[in-house]
Amino acid sequence: MNKLFLTLLFFPLLSFSQEKTNDSKIDFGFYVLPEMNGLTTANPVGTETARSKFGFSAGLNLEYRLTPKISFRTGLGYGLKNYNHLHEGLIFNSDINPQNGIQTVSRMESSISYSELQLPLLFQYKLYPKVFFTLGLELNTSFADKSERIIYYGNGAIDQLENTTGAILNYAPMLSIGFIVPNSNFIIEPLFKYNIKEYLIPMSNQYNYGLKITYNLGL
Repeated sequence: MNKLFLTLLFFPLLSFSQEKTNDSKIDFGFYVLPEMNGLTTANPVGTETARSKFGFSAGLNLEYRLTPKISFRTGLGYGLKNYNHLHEGLIFNSDINPQNGIQTVSRMESSISYSELQLPLLFQYKLYPKVFFTLGLELNTSFADKSERIIYYGNGAIDQLENTTGAILNYAPMLSIGFIVPNSNFIIEPLFKYNIKEYLIPMSNQYNYGLKITYNLGL
């Protein structure tokens, strides 16, 4: 009798809770994004090479379902960016002899490392029950810049440059495809993004690709 009474008492609450979860249009969660940070180069002077390095991002994910297939996603993230850049074949005044012309060449080596705050603005479209893709834009700004850029002149002199660019607001188009892990709250999402503005290295743009792993708590 007591079991029947308890069942009748709590059944409406359990039913309401289940219905609320199913009908909820909002998902809230956390994500980590191990990634590779790379750089495009397009300077016509000398020869440039860039080496990708490991970085990561992490933060909060907020999803609002507009329709059964379309959602809007945003959140707040932190990223650590790293890559190396080598610019060879540079000509400075110290490389030029007034009588004999160019005698030596110089190079600049850069080890780029800085943090950034990220605000994604994305639209998600569900292709299948467990598969979707996202497309949108990320706004990000840099801080805590620990980059080092050193010029090695042809005459043997060395000069370390200051990072005068400072924090800038950048825009990064983003594209990803997501897979919802069956019977779990995890989402696995290969992702690519490309910064529109250059930062520190002239005529160059940073790009990132990695695997975003999200755990949604729901609301």
